[in-house]
Amino acid sequence: MISPQFDDVGGISTVYALDERYGLTPVKLDGKWGYIDRTGKFVIAPQFYDAKSFDEDSGLALVIVGDKWGYIDTDGTYAINPQFDNEGFFLTDARVAEVQMGSRWGLIDAKGGFVANPQFDEMTWCGPAGLTIVSIGGKWGLVDASGRYVVNPQFDEITCPVDRNSESD
Repeated sequence: MISPQFDDVGGISTVYALDERYGLTPVKLDGKWGYIDRTGKFVIAPQFYDAKSFDEDSGLALVIVGDKWGYIDTDGTYAINPQFDNEGFFLTDARVAEVQMGSRWGLIDAKGGFVANPQFDEMTWCGPAGLTIVSIGGKWGLVDASGRYVVNPQFDEITCPVDRNSESD
């Protein structure tokens, strides 16, 4: 057991599941976030304004330095330098993350390469469908995890498609 000594700890609902895989938990001490191992020892020193749990698929964690978000690996090395204006979690099974640069949103892969350049006014992930709802100029469409349009932005509204194969009878 780790004795209480931290100002805050990363989301409890995800800590237990991810701890088994990566063994690191984000904690806050003296106003900065870092990562401890199962014994309570800092593996990545407190240095971030905010820090999230390590993603199951990408093995990366979102951190904020100054006013920019980036991604670190389990050694604390930047896998993707802080450059984004809004946090973007890697989407389950899609292995891409929604990121904001300035006022535009795009999709990146786990190496930081753009799958879809920041061109969208808004983005909303559709979950198990593996699609993302996008908006450009007030019109809505859908892109897949490779950044290709499945439905061009042409509608006033759009909702996530339903995977009929996953519905129960």
